[in-house]
Amino acid sequence: MSGANCQTLATSKRARLEGREFHLPDSILTGILSRLPLASIARLKSVCREWKSLIESRFFRQLYQSLNRGNSSSISWSLVRTTFREEALQVVSFHGCERWALAKSLGSYLSSFERDLKQKSGMKITAMEVAATVDGLVLLYVVTRDGEKKYFLGNPVLGQWFHLPLPPWLSLGRLRELQSRSLITDTGLVTDMDKNSGCLLGYKVVWVVIPQITSSRLSFWIYSSETGLWSQEEARCPVDVSWYRLHHPVHSNGHLHWLDDGLYADNFVARGFFASTTTTREDLCHVIPFPDTLGGDFRPRFRRTLTTSGGSLVYINEDAGRELRVWRLNDDWSVNLGHHVDLGLDYFPVAMHPLKDDVIYLWSVEKEFLVSYNLGTHRFTTRRETESGSVDHNCNCIVRFNYCPKHMKYIYQRYAMFDGSFTIHRIHFHQFVLPPWFDPIPLPPGLHFLRF
Repeated sequence: MSGANCQTLATSKRARLEGREFHLPDSILTGILSRLPLASIARLKSVCREWKSLIESRFFRQLYQSLNRGNSSSISWSLVRTTFREEALQVVSFHGCERWALAKSLGSYLSSFERDLKQKSGMKITAMEVAATVDGLVLLYVVTRDGEKKYFLGNPVLGQWFHLPLPPWLSLGRLRELQSRSLITDTGLVTDMDKNSGCLLGYKVVWVVIPQITSSRLSFWIYSSETGLWSQEEARCPVDVSWYRLHHPVHSNGHLHWLDDGLYADNFVARGFFASTTTTREDLCHVIPFPDTLGGDFRPRFRRTLTTSGGSLVYINEDAGRELRVWRLNDDWSVNLGHHVDLGLDYFPVAMHPLKDDVIYLWSVEKEFLVSYNLGTHRFTTRRETESGSVDHNCNCIVRFNYCPKHMKYIYQRYAMFDGSFTIHRIHFHQFVLPPWFDPIPLPPGLHFLRF
């Protein structure tokens, strides 16, 4: 809905007709609002307190979801680069979809925040990176000209951001020391979502601190949206795990997952951080064996990575001949093979489609363009770079591809270094996906949203 239409609807709430006030009946108002896209509904909350109360009610949310079940897959999303550079921030973007009807892509909201930080806050920024994107939330950090590292968490679409404080026991010098020795991972973000309503109940920022590169013991430093405080928890794994080079845990259904990155790695690790997701003792982590380890030979023969697709954790491995296997983690912690395809030497995998678990994006080394590949039908679709975007009639979204061949060549050079002697788990793109509802961020006690 356009801004003009929103304004017309707002003024119809209380219009003067022949000197008398005219009130739109609540049943009619509810029926109209529930058929608007979420971007319009989020703006209309500010019309008056009555509208805000109605839109935030459980009744209205349930009505909206019952009327819009048919377009649940029509959700805006982007594949966003981890690092802000001169090249394009996002590789793939879907926006303008029925549920949200955004006028611009999700990466544009991140670029706007970067611009506001630089121009309106007076902050001298030398680098900015996206640490995690989960259920519409984004955790990022900036490095200032004097070397200070600042963390921010927010919902870019709603324009809600706050500055995340450091743990009170951690100095900036100590943080630099831990990072230089690869003994800390500061990119964990986990959310607690109501499965029935799709509402955001809370979230936690999770840092992992280890005593040494290979260890069965670790410490979690956890910032909770409920308390607004940092806490420390000790945990252990049944086996030693190598944490070297692993900087991005993967979130799925209230859990964080880490890929064992050692020379003889044969498992990955998972842990829940909310009461609804904790199925083991609080001081233990799940250890899930790799499904591709044969006999007693634990030497990795594959490039391995973790990601998510279709609401589940996906484990991918690929051998030197470019045979790709896609595995899915089940609710009982078992892993089953979903697809096994021969890509050929010209393609290497870039990212899974976040909503469709049978679609993967590949880069053609020879032809230098992106393709989407359907693992079920084995069909390739060329994805050319586009300025204005094109309409995808399957989901009624505007689709843009801006993958920057120079950057893709850089990724491929690092990717091709694999010689089979170690695992690789590098995340070059985050899946920035909007949730089915637009809850404002639960603001931790004592903090305030940034105002530019």
